[in-house]
This record gives sequence, structure tokens and C-alpha cells, in this order.
Amino acid sequence: MFILVSLIEETLFRGYILKNLIISFNKYIALSISSLLFALMHSANPSINLLSFVNLFFAGMLLGTSYIYIYIYSKFMVSHWLTF
Repeated sequence: MFILVSLIEETLFRGYILKNLIISFNKYIALSISSLLFALMHSANPSINLLSFVNLFFAGMLLGTSYIYIYIYSKFMVSHWLTF
């Protein structure tokens, strides 16, 4: 169950929201907005507090940063492979 939920969250926040925000904004603003949305979505948890909210925001930043760099560098790697 938790694996399915995490896959859906990653697809939604990194695969859809962050990817579309990068088209409209620069990657830093897009990353901040998607991380804030990620933390806000988890604020429905009844036991959330300020520290856990901040931690969720930074977790969203970390996951989003890894997505951005993998997405950007994968384009370069594919174009490099195609030249051989």
C-alpha cells in the first residue's frame, strides 16, 4: 500500500507538477513551489507540527533536486549516445 502511495506522490509532484512548473518558471522557483505543495498536501495529517512541515518541505526540495538533475543530465546522456 505504501509503495503505491509513494509512487503516485512522486508521479504527481515530480512527474507532473514540477515538470510543468519548470516550463513556466525557472527551476528554482518551480522546485520551491512544488516542495511547498508537497508539504501542504501532507499537512492533512493530524499529527503534523511545524518541524515535520519544514522537514517535508526540505524532503520535497531534495527529491525535486534529484529529479531535475537526473532529467537534465539524462537528455545530455541520450544525445551523447546517439552521436556514436
